[in-house]
Amino acid sequence: MHKLYLEKYGDQVSYSFSWSFYEENFNYRFGWPQVDTYCTCEELKLKIKSPHLNEVATRTVVAELMVLTLRSKKFYSALQFEQSQEAKKEGNVISLSFYFMQNILLPELTVDVFCIMDIKARTSSFYVYHKGEGRKSPNEVCLFLHDYVKQVPAQITELRIFSDNCAAQNKNQAFIRGHSFLPCNREFGVISKRLRKHDRHSSIYKIIEHIIKSSSQGKFIAKKQTYYKKNTTSEERKHKPRGERVTFGISSFYHFVYSHDMKGYTTAHATINGLIPHTFFMLLGNGLIVHPDRLTYKGGKVLIKASKLTDLQKVLKYVPSEHIEFYDFWVASG
Repeated sequence: MHKLYLEKYGDQVSYSFSWSFYEENFNYRFGWPQVDTYCTCEELKLKIKSPHLNEVATRTVVAELMVLTLRSKKFYSALQFEQSQEAKKEGNVISLSFYFMQNILLPELTVDVFCIMDIKARTSSFYVYHKGEGRKSPNEVCLFLHDYVKQVPAQITELRIFSDNCAAQNKNQAFIRGHSFLPCNREFGVISKRLRKHDRHSSIYKIIEHIIKSSSQGKFIAKKQTYYKKNTTSEERKHKPRGERVTFGISSFYHFVYSHDMKGYTTAHATINGLIPHTFFMLLGNGLIVHPDRLTYKGGKVLIKASKLTDLQKVLKYVPSEHIEFYDFWVASG
C-alpha cells in the first residue's frame, strides 16, 4: 500500500509513518491472518483489555484464562513425553494421535480424511470417505479407532491416545484450539503440498492415491470403512432419573481409561485426570465384548439432499470419463 501511494501521489512519506497512520486511524492489521484460533481464548483476552469491566470481573476473566492455559500445558507435557527417547523404550505401550484433515473438495461433494498416527513409529493410517458415505460424528471416530486397534501387536498392553475432540468440531476445553498442533498436522501439510500441485480432483480414489504417494518413505496407508454405532449409560448414573443419566459419547469426554483388571469397563473423565469418573460397561452377560453390529446408515449410504443431487447432475459433463462411473452410482442411489 505504501509503494502504491508513492507511485500515485509522489509524496515523500516514510513507511513507518504510513504504518502508524493506518494503524491509529483505520485500525488495519498487517501480516498473516489468524487461522484455527480458539474463540474462548480470544474472547477472554479481549475482556481483560476492556475498560468497562470492574476489578472483580477482570480477576475472574484472568483466572479463567489461566485455567485454559494450564490445561493446554498439561496436555502437551504428556504429548512431548511420548515423543522422547524414554517413552520409546516402553515396548508394551503404543501412543496414538488422531485428527480430521481439512475437507477436500470434489465436484459437489466434500471428502473427509481422518488420520490415526503412531507417535513413536511415525506411521499414519488415513480413513477416507465422502459425504455420501458418512458424517463427521463420534460413530465414525470410534469405528476408525476400533479398526486400528484390532491390528495392534499382542505385546501391547497399554494404549495412550491424544486428540482434540475432533468428533465433529474442535471444542475440547482440555485441549485449547489455537494452542494446538498435533503430530497429525505435519502429515496433513505433506498431503496438502501434493494436492496443491493438482488443480482439480475428480474422484475419491484419486485423492487416496495422492495420500499414499505423499510419503516418500511409504509410511502412509489409506482405508475405507463401513460405519456402526454403540450406545451405553454410565454405571454411576444409570439408576438416576432420565434427565440426570450420562451416556457414552466421544465428544463429551476428554480422558479415557481402559484397564485389563476390569475387562469391558471404560472409565471416562470430562477433563484430563478429572475428579468425577464415569464408568461404561461394554460386556454381554457371557463375558464377550460388545462390538457394534447395527449399521449407522441404512444401505451404507448417507441420504444426499435433492438440491445437491441436482447440482451434481449439472457438473457431470465436466467430469473426466474415467471417473464418471463413481458419480453415476451416487446420482442413481440418491
